Amino acid sequence: MQFFPSTESVLAPWWKLSTRIFDLGNRLVAALTDPSTRERNARLVLLAYIAIWTVYAVIQKSSQDINFDMAEIVIWSRELAAGNPTHPPLASWIAALWFAIFPCRDWAYYLLGIVSATSALWITWIFSKRWLDPEKRVAGLALLALVPFFNFIAIKYNTNAALIPFWNLTAYSFLVSYSTRSPFFAALAGAGAAACMLAKYWAIFLLAGLSLAAIIDTRRSVYFRSPAPWITIAAGSLVIAPHVAWLFSHRFSTLAYPMGQHGGLTLAEVAHKVFSYVIDLPAFAAAPLLLIFLAARPGLAAIKDFFWPSDADRRLASLAFWLPITLPIPVVFLLHSDLTAVWAMSAMGLLPVVFLSSDKIALARNDVVRIVVIAVALPLVALVLAPGVAISYHLRGNGHHAGQFHLLAQAVEKKWHETTDQPLRLLGGAHALADTAAFYLRDRPSTLNIYLPSRTPWADEARIKREGIAVFCPSDVPGCMEKLEAFARAAPASRRSEFTLTDRYLGISGESVAYTFIAIAPGMLSTAPF
Repeated sequence: MQFFPSTESVLAPWWKLSTRIFDLGNRLVAALTDPSTRERNARLVLLAYIAIWTVYAVIQKSSQDINFDMAEIVIWSRELAAGNPTHPPLASWIAALWFAIFPCRDWAYYLLGIVSATSALWITWIFSKRWLDPEKRVAGLALLALVPFFNFIAIKYNTNAALIPFWNLTAYSFLVSYSTRSPFFAALAGAGAAACMLAKYWAIFLLAGLSLAAIIDTRRSVYFRSPAPWITIAAGSLVIAPHVAWLFSHRFSTLAYPMGQHGGLTLAEVAHKVFSYVIDLPAFAAAPLLLIFLAARPGLAAIKDFFWPSDADRRLASLAFWLPITLPIPVVFLLHSDLTAVWAMSAMGLLPVVFLSSDKIALARNDVVRIVVIAVALPLVALVLAPGVAISYHLRGNGHHAGQFHLLAQAVEKKWHETTDQPLRLLGGAHALADTAAFYLRDRPSTLNIYLPSRTPWADEARIKREGIAVFCPSDVPGCMEKLEAFARAAPASRRSEFTLTDRYLGISGESVAYTFIAIAPGMLSTAPF
């Protein structure tokens, strides 16, 4: 009599399940390599990618409100200009278009972040067929989908996220224009390069890297004698010209911000930052790199080929990948400035070409299927774990009042409309709090940074007098309260109130914060206290 089940009977269900999963993966690979349907199937897969990661973001972030960096971009989008106080303007332009279509809701903002990242994946898919055979092309897309920059980190839409698709478009267009001297791709590379600079000035390393790659390449004389580089320069100059004019008229304030924010480090601190950068950047790409090494088992010749391929087109692609990643290192030592791996996230788009295009790298069909199965499993597992992550954030405290922004908006809206029937056009407060509360207000107001009014130049004295302003502060923050009291003195007829907010999630109470609020209706302010 057998008291315990046999090993075969225990493992049989798991074996059947793994076989079924592998078969599904094999069918997906077949669908993505079928010449007649692969482009359509790739679009469907990427749409599913957008849907799953957006649902994950909504659930995982459900115990928090949006990040204050995201809110700042929305505020900029309400005061569109050729430049912003601390960053170039592309992210805010995109946000303005996006929220002209979608409501100002968390889910819509997370969708924007995932769409931006997925656009970069789609660009990689479109262009990588020049370097990769069909199965490697599928593997490359799956490997990129395992890099956190294209999912977990992309949820937070900021200047880094805005840069990703344009970096990809620029790098690939440049590579094609260099090899073919195509006027179309040359113009696309130039316009893309300008868009990158309009997204984040970090893109200067992309421009410098591509320029160096063009000079180093042995075909440089043919390239520079063709119209291609000059078309690229002309297209880029045309696109970025309005922002350059804005920089001149604003005394290059946006360029000064990153140095003021990230400069002034000691050499020891810079060395530490560089060490972290060199460790962290490969760590973000650890999953795809590990899978490549496990599947292909590259020898020394193949590893050397990653860095300096023998083929001219692949060598140029390698330079376009490695140079923008490595150039920041000597520059930060020279400038004594900060460096973090997240800033280099946009460079990952060329990873499949650099690590898979060599003929010394062979991927068996079964290995491609396994890579695809892992890539599909990641968002599904993340989706299952998302509720637990949301609860854990709430229980340990979100910090920075991150669960209270929508509650603040409700309270501010109620108090304001008890004072006046005019729409709320300006909200004043500490920078992050005011921006994020404003995101949730139905009147879609702009904000005044009461600590640094120069960061919100649209909220001048004349506008405050004309439109009025609501100002609020956490009651236990003396510096903020001093600013609020100055506004109260400047508008004696303003309406003052105090309230306490407690964020709750699934019936579980979070932090409680007391706020002080004043409503200054249009015409109440005598002189702005700044």
